[in-house]
Amino acid sequence: MTTLIELQGGRPQWDKAMRRIRELGWTCHELSPKERRTVLRAFDSDVNCSEFWWVEVPIMGSTWRADREAAWQITELSRSVQTVIYGRLFRREEIDRVLEPEWQVHSADHEPEGTVTPGFRRHWRTATRWCAAHTGLLDVRVRIHASKDAARHLARHLRTDGPRADLDVRPLDGRGRTGTIRHGEDALNRAVALFGGPLLAMSLFLSTAQHLIPVAAAVCWLLAVVCAVPAWWTAFAVPLARSRLQCLVICIIATLAVAVYTLGIPVRFPRCAGGVD
Repeated sequence: MTTLIELQGGRPQWDKAMRRIRELGWTCHELSPKERRTVLRAFDSDVNCSEFWWVEVPIMGSTWRADREAAWQITELSRSVQTVIYGRLFRREEIDRVLEPEWQVHSADHEPEGTVTPGFRRHWRTATRWCAAHTGLLDVRVRIHASKDAARHLARHLRTDGPRADLDVRPLDGRGRTGTIRHGEDALNRAVALFGGPLLAMSLFLSTAQHLIPVAAAVCWLLAVVCAVPAWWTAFAVPLARSRLQCLVICIIATLAVAVYTLGIPVRFPRCAGGVD
């Protein structure tokens, strides 16, 4: 939480507070001349009695109470250094970390240079080693979250026995494929909620419509269609796939799956109640 603090008193009190802030590990920096003029006018402060700083206050837990938690920490700081300190402005930085793909490190040693292998044996060895590398038989029990180039570089150079060229990585999730869109963690969580929630609501309305009179059932069907709109909009807005055509396919499959699961597979020829004559 980026906080604008006002320290009152004099230079000794300010230096004491700054030492305490550095002991806590908080990041602080001075205001620009324009910011200083603005805050002095806004808070009607005396330049000889007040000092303003930007302080990065670390907050643990939910962001809903981040400003209140930052104010409490500023108050605790004021008590510890026995200096009047006000938290004047609280600015929350939106930090949404990008979900990096996960890679599994495996052995990828090749034949020694100068070794000549017959054609069939060479192709057979290449195929078997490829299968072993991608099925986990040659794993070295190391996993890395990074881009492909960074993961390969870490796998080959962060070794106690020195750099090794006989190691490689393979992707463990879909984010490692070329061209895959990388979303932020919060953006992806919101997208999943906005895509799955309306589809669940659609299922609820479709299930309710089966037990109502025609007019009420029609209203439920209309609401079910309305619920599908935000789900489809989210799929295209995020987006959930690399192209609009793939997003459309995902939406159609998800909507049909929810409808079939809720309503069941329609029977074209109903079974006769009286049996066979």
